[in-house]
Amino acid sequence: MTDSDRKATATPARVRRRWLPFSPIWMAPLLALMLGIGLMVQTYQERGTIVKLTFSTAAGIEPEATVVKYLDVEIGRITSLELKESRDAVVATAEIDPDVADFLVEDSIFWLVRPQVTLTGVSGIETLLSGQYIALVPGTSSVAEREFRGQMSPPIGASHPGGLTLVLETPKLGSLSHGSGVHHRNIRVGELEHYELPADGGPVRIFVVIYEAYTDLVREGSSFWHASGVDVEFGLTGLRVDTEGLGAIIGGGIAFSNPSDGSLRAQPNSIYSLYQNASAANQAELERDGIPFRLESRSAAGLKAGTSLLYRGIKVGHLGAGELTTDALGVQAQATLYSEYRELLRENSRFFESSGIDLDIDLSGLALRTASIEEIAAGAIQIAVPEELGPPAEPGTLYALLPSGDPEWLDWNPRLAIGQPELREEGIEHRFVPKSDGGRSRLTLVSKDLGVGTGAPVLYRGLAIGQVESQRISEDGNETEITVAIDQAHTRLVGSRSLFWSAPAVDMNLNGGGLSLEVGSALQLALGGISMWNPPEGPGPRVGPDRRIRLYDDKEAATRDLRMREVFTVYLESSETRLAAGTPVVYREVEIGEVGASRLTKDVSAVQTAVHIELEYASLLRTNSVFWPVSAIAVSGSVDGISVDVPPLSQIIAGGVQMATPTDFGSVVAAETVLPLMEVAPEEHALWRPIIQLSGDFPLAQHSGLEPATVPFRLVMSSAASIDEGDPIHFRGLVVGHVTSPKLESDGTRVRATAAIKPEYEHLVRRNTTFWRASAINLDLGWSGLAVDVAPADTILRGGLAMATPSPAAEPAGPEVPFFVEDSEPEGWRDWAPALHSGAP
Repeated sequence: MTDSDRKATATPARVRRRWLPFSPIWMAPLLALMLGIGLMVQTYQERGTIVKLTFSTAAGIEPEATVVKYLDVEIGRITSLELKESRDAVVATAEIDPDVADFLVEDSIFWLVRPQVTLTGVSGIETLLSGQYIALVPGTSSVAEREFRGQMSPPIGASHPGGLTLVLETPKLGSLSHGSGVHHRNIRVGELEHYELPADGGPVRIFVVIYEAYTDLVREGSSFWHASGVDVEFGLTGLRVDTEGLGAIIGGGIAFSNPSDGSLRAQPNSIYSLYQNASAANQAELERDGIPFRLESRSAAGLKAGTSLLYRGIKVGHLGAGELTTDALGVQAQATLYSEYRELLRENSRFFESSGIDLDIDLSGLALRTASIEEIAAGAIQIAVPEELGPPAEPGTLYALLPSGDPEWLDWNPRLAIGQPELREEGIEHRFVPKSDGGRSRLTLVSKDLGVGTGAPVLYRGLAIGQVESQRISEDGNETEITVAIDQAHTRLVGSRSLFWSAPAVDMNLNGGGLSLEVGSALQLALGGISMWNPPEGPGPRVGPDRRIRLYDDKEAATRDLRMREVFTVYLESSETRLAAGTPVVYREVEIGEVGASRLTKDVSAVQTAVHIELEYASLLRTNSVFWPVSAIAVSGSVDGISVDVPPLSQIIAGGVQMATPTDFGSVVAAETVLPLMEVAPEEHALWRPIIQLSGDFPLAQHSGLEPATVPFRLVMSSAASIDEGDPIHFRGLVVGHVTSPKLESDGTRVRATAAIKPEYEHLVRRNTTFWRASAINLDLGWSGLAVDVAPADTILRGGLAMATPSPAAEPAGPEVPFFVEDSEPEGWRDWAPALHSGAP
């Protein structure tokens, strides 16, 4: 073997290999394992928080279908559902997004949202399409929790975030239910969310929420009451029906009002009493803010619960329940004075019973004035405060209730600071734009002591043209201020010259003109009223509520003041006077003025009495005019016999002074002239016929107030004795018209008036018709015996005129024909029997 062969067959050299710790084939499983572990870790990290929710029933809850929401954003889902071990509930397992895990604390609340239908509306209606879901309200605790008791209804306030939750307590739930509205001024501002009956049997607790936009409306002193939709109250003041809207009528509701003192805003979960109606709430508010004191009487007759306390006709408080004193000798009642009138409660204040009926009998006759039926039925207690104010009384002070008041107390005029309490915080009562009142105009009437009920009518010629809106005591406490609203259609009737007076429910006057009895409407009987009248020159410019207009006690006082606004004054001097202020001055039985105040002369030797003559009659007053006091009967004797002069009954009752001017009259006197007052009338005064032109114009039926349905005829008479405005005119015992406008002729010689005849009797008045003064009783003594003729009752009470037409009857008379009124009936008039047909003689 050659060397080359050896080299060719030589063993090859060894190659050194690198060793690995594991086979590459294991790389794929390892990578898969690591990826799986990573996915498991990621899945565990991204898994939500698991919570357990226990519900009383699983109705509407489905695993993987029912979601959990917060503010309508999905934050979790129900993953499983199983029975609780006790089998009285179900446990739902929910997986909650880890981003909201901090919401899961011990006071968090879960509840099931589902559709609910109530009388007041539908809630949760969105779940009909999307399905029921579970809502979450996060708690405020810092302690984490994973097991919760789920609720089947939302927690209070949860449905209205930002709202104000309040608690109302009431003896019974009434018609309220879940979803019943809370109203303020008929606007829905909240709703009832829950109610419960405490285990101790206390009052029902009602939880309401006020919507966020209205949370500022509720105050610490707010009053809440049941607003069942229709609140009916029937009493002496009439029928009152209040409603809160259709929703409240159907499902019940709650209403509230705010106090006038501007109390602070309410805090969350504040507790209030829920009253049965608005009246009970108002009464409770007055009780809460009023000043308590006590009244004691020998009997409980005047201490009835609810009796009004009045000051100058304004209700300023009321009585509570009465009870026997500890010694059983009297009765005490708790009373409340409204806070704005706290100044009336003085240590020397007087309290006395008022029946509501005021009867005055004096020389001017009988006057009967009554309050409203409500005051007469329920009674009232009057308060009087002396002008020398005593120290303010402490709450709870005991006063004696007197059976009647001293007339002197009615003249007390103390200066008091009457007003509303100051606001503690800026009020929000004008948040809403006030509703239009239809263009009404408002006036402020002022009276010393008159008061009428809110809602009482303002009357013009018997037509209601407005009503009383409010009344209050003036700031100095001496007057009553009454705000009246005049309807837009009648604002033109009211002005600066308009006269207003109290129109009582029943007004009866007995005087020389007879008996007058006026009964107002049903509304007047309940609340009283105010009458208005305009002078001939019209109502004058319109006035605003800042203008204070006097409210007179009655029509007579108003018209007398109008007549006396412009007068001509002279003084009558005598050693002593029997003339009373306010009594009339008459000329030919026509009232031309009134007696004023009296004064002593400087040397104290005589008395001078002012006499105010109306300007239109001032020209009758001359330097030789004579005055004498009215005497019941004047008797004079001479060789010709005895003359007896009996003045009219009205002058015998009212008194006053007579005036006469001689035919040969003197010059006009100056104002403030002093004239003598004669003791008796001059014998010849009946024959005096001065022709004096009066100032002013006197057209037919001026100021007569003739009704449209009457026909005027002119009457002329020597004097107005026993004749007054409104006296009836009879034809064979039948009233066919009445007398209007008794006035002096322009030359002062006679009196003229108007016969207002009903149209259906116009044809009875002919050119030869005779008018005469009707006599109540006629005596006729002749050979055939004594005949007594008694007139109708209306004539006996009021007097008046009678008329008849002789045969043959003349043609119908017109307004231009004057008829002279005879003092006595014409002889044989009962035998007159002409055929009087309408439209023909």
